[in-house]
Amino acid sequence: AAANAVTSELKPNQTIAISWGRGLEATVLHCKKESIPGLKITQLMGALSNVGTSVSADDIGRTLARNLNATFVPFNAPVVVSNQKIRNSLLEESQISQVLDLARHANIALVGIGSHASSSSEMVLDEFHLPEKERSLIGAEYAGDIAARFYNNAGKIINAVMDSRVIGLSLEEIRKIPRVIGVANGTEKVLGVIGAARAKLVDALVIDLACANSILKFLATTEAVSA
Repeated sequence: AAANAVTSELKPNQTIAISWGRGLEATVLHCKKESIPGLKITQLMGALSNVGTSVSADDIGRTLARNLNATFVPFNAPVVVSNQKIRNSLLEESQISQVLDLARHANIALVGIGSHASSSSEMVLDEFHLPEKERSLIGAEYAGDIAARFYNNAGKIINAVMDSRVIGLSLEEIRKIPRVIGVANGTEKVLGVIGAARAKLVDALVIDLACANSILKFLATTEAVSA
C-alpha cells in the first residue's frame, strides 16, 4: 500500500524526499516503476550514526532511486550536532543548503513515524547524548518523532534547544510538502501516529493492522476515561 501511494502519481521532474526506518526500508523495496524523466530522490535529514545501514536515509534513498531509475542526491551531514551554532555554520555550506532546498521543494515526502519508547525513536534520541536527567524528562514527554523532530501528543515540538541541533527540514517545512506519506508498523507506534495525525503532519497514512487495532483501542480507552 505504501509503495503504491508513492508511485501511483509520479510525474516527470518531481522530487521525493525521505527520512529513515524499517517501514520505509520495506516500502522502497516494493517501489517499482518505469523510468520517469527528471525524477530525483533526496533526504529530509542528515545521517544517523547508530543505525544499521539498510534502514538509514542514505541507503533507503539509494534503493528507491535504483528501483525507480531516478537520480539520488545524498545529504552528507550528521542529523544531530552539539549545538545550534555548529548547526547554523553547517547550514551555510553550499552542499548542505542546496540539498535542503531541494528537499523543501519536494513534491512527495516519505516519512517513518517514530513513537514513545519505540526502538527507532530511542535510537534517534541517543544521537543527542543528553544528560541522564534531561533524557529521562524528554523520554517521558514525547509522543513521537519524524525525521529526528520530537513532538508531543498534539504534534508540537517538545524541546526547542534540542530541535535547534537537528540538521534537516523542520516539521513545519515537511508539512508544507504537497504530499506527505507517513509509514508506521506495530503496536508500539500508537502515540506517534496519533500525534502526527492530530497535527496534520502527514496527509496520507500507511499502517499495518496491528498498529490500527492498537490505535482504536487506545482512543476508545481515552474516550471512556474522559467521558
